[in-house]
Amino acid sequence: MVETLGGEVTAEATDGLMAIHEYGRVQPDIVLMDIIMPKMGGIEATRRILRQYPKARILMISSVGYQENISAALQSGAQHFLQKPIKPEALCEAIQLMLAAGRPPVSAATATTPAPAK
Repeated sequence: MVETLGGEVTAEATDGLMAIHEYGRVQPDIVLMDIIMPKMGGIEATRRILRQYPKARILMISSVGYQENISAALQSGAQHFLQKPIKPEALCEAIQLMLAAGRPPVSAATATTPAPAK
């Protein structure tokens, strides 16, 4: 989806530990981080990335949009939260806000369109 919005995926990680490593290697403009991952979840990975790289911009994504998950994600330092399935417009808007403002105030947004059939 990032490519269809004109962005470039510079790295991918399958777990939180790999996300930390890849962030240090690539230092991308924005990280799309899932909450639930093996080895280390996205909330802890976000905390660790931001400890080392305080200007990192992290957009948390999860299919589990419970209020406590949204709060935990934002308290960990993520700037935005999007709930799966994600509307391309919501992703685009969140990315644009994050890029335009550097590290904007914390916010949460949800997307409710069904996922495309595979």
